[in-house]
Amino acid sequence: MVVMRAVSAVLALLLPLTPFMVFMTMTDYSRLFIYVFMGITVVIGVVGGLVRGGKGLGRAGLFSAFSSMALLAFAMGYIPYTTGIALGGRE
Repeated sequence: MVVMRAVSAVLALLLPLTPFMVFMTMTDYSRLFIYVFMGITVVIGVVGGLVRGGKGLGRAGLFSAFSSMALLAFAMGYIPYTTGIALGGRE
């Protein structure tokens, strides 16, 4: 029973990190920028798992989902396309 709980906690911490690993390989974002988001996700998961007794582990997944959606929107160029404004200054 204890082993299953430990495996479940490790998976709950590792699975929200997978979108960021994909961003490191598939986009031009800086690795430091991605590591910051990974660190925030891990901190949210650890605080939710240890401090709140496992009740807040899902918040790491929510943060990962919403932040990866925002990163994807910026990486694919949807915001400059819809607003008509170049974010980098060159066009």
